[in-house]
Amino acid sequence: MRIVQVANFYSQASGGLRTTMENLAHGYAGAGHDSVIIVPTESRSLTTESRPWGELIRVPSRAI
Repeated sequence: MRIVQVANFYSQASGGLRTTMENLAHGYAGAGHDSVIIVPTESRSLTTESRPWGELIRVPSRAI
């Protein structure tokens, strides 16, 4: 199963939300699922990163 989480804010300083999403993703991956987290970025281009728990997709958006 592919599990996708989406956040409207996510950064190194976002604290609880980032930590919770990544911990959930580790658990999903450990249970054999594909885990994807989709988050906003100020960049003008869509980027995809492989992480130990799955895939992080950064989608262009406006700054908060």
